Amino acid sequence: MQVEYVLTLLVAAAVTYLLTPLVRRFAVAAGAIHATRDRDVHQVPTPLLGGVAMYAGLVAGLIVASRLVSVKSVFAQTNMAKGLLLAGGLVVIMGFVDDRWGMGALSKLAGQVAAGVILVWSGAAVTWLPEPRGGYLVLTTDEQIVVTILVVVMTASMGWPPGSSVLGPRPSSSTTTRSRTGSAWAARPAPRWSPPCWQGSAWGSCRTTSTRPASSWVTPARC
Repeated sequence: MQVEYVLTLLVAAAVTYLLTPLVRRFAVAAGAIHATRDRDVHQVPTPLLGGVAMYAGLVAGLIVASRLVSVKSVFAQTNMAKGLLLAGGLVVIMGFVDDRWGMGALSKLAGQVAAGVILVWSGAAVTWLPEPRGGYLVLTTDEQIVVTILVVVMTASMGWPPGSSVLGPRPSSSTTTRSRTGSAWAARPAPRWSPPCWQGSAWGSCRTTSTRPASSWVTPARC
């Protein structure tokens, strides 16, 4: 059984890892880039939509798990696979909407609670908790519902540090961009607000005085 779990984990991780660069390229081409703010971790505009690659990894892992003999019974006896896909899809959609237009705290909380309810409906619930002195505490049905929803809300609320993204570069005092007068890559101080512009086959960096909110997408400008 442990081998099957490890295989499922490796497949999900591999698919997520391989799709991340492709999703990043799409995000840059579509202008799905988060502008920098004072409280953000990244010092350069950061591509969004990283959750799409993660969700694809989840789907791939579930497909593999559904084909394994020792795990197949879980899919046949419960709605757990459907619940994970629906709850994960809801979280991805919320992230997309929040990145594109922004969401209020109550709207996010409602979506997170809904994702937790979907998991409980599917049969995926926290059934016990470890005790400080050893052993475990078995939860009642009502306690399982409450704890499961709380775990989902807390996990989704913690998320990543402000302004960070799985598609973004490491924070640094300079960023590597293509020079507009040559083909060599040159390092220069990172601008506070520099959406990408299309320059041949590479993305350059153009300055702008746009005052659009930091949560909105950047519209690629032509140089």
